[in-house]
Amino acid sequence: MILLTRLLDYVREAMRALHDNRTRTLLSILGIMIGIAAVIAVSTISKGGNHLIFRELETFGLKSVWVFRKRDVKDPNRQERAGTGIDNDDLALLEQCCDAVESLSPVVRPTARLIIQARNRYGNAEIKGVDEDYSPITNDRVVRGRLLQSGDIERHRAVVVIGPTVASDLFGAVNPIGQALRINLKKYIVVGLLQRKSRDFLSSIGSSGGQDA
Repeated sequence: MILLTRLLDYVREAMRALHDNRTRTLLSILGIMIGIAAVIAVSTISKGGNHLIFRELETFGLKSVWVFRKRDVKDPNRQERAGTGIDNDDLALLEQCCDAVESLSPVVRPTARLIIQARNRYGNAEIKGVDEDYSPITNDRVVRGRLLQSGDIERHRAVVVIGPTVASDLFGAVNPIGQALRINLKKYIVVGLLQRKSRDFLSSIGSSGGQDA
């Protein structure tokens, strides 16, 4: 009973102090409210930014591992194999021995600049030679046509899948599926149009991964 009485006295004293210092009380409450609002805002922006970055990074394939040659040999007398040093036998061995690998695709990039042409229009893009497993690895989707298939690889078909920017540069508003284009005068048929991948945020912060996909 005595403890309860003392507690009530403390409450009355606290309320009297708050009433006597109304301005200070109001400013203190306002400061607490602003602080809480700021913490919530920063947390929300941080989570939104993380989600945005994660979503754009997913366009590369977050579960993928890229194996490439490290070119740091400075000895002029040391001979190196041409290309990446990885051949089809290496790929077959990786498929057989690595159970954790779900998909595997070679990537061949021309070292020289190639000219892409359709009719009297020209485009500029990075060209990659890949197989049918490449698109699932990099989370590619098509809005028209299809992706590369195993039959294309086995029969060495001269077919390509292009992105929306290349399609616009070469064909304008025309449906590119079934259209022909030339890469250094060699003719290819467009079989697929890729869905645009948003990398606007990575591009805005100057990231090397912000290129048009």
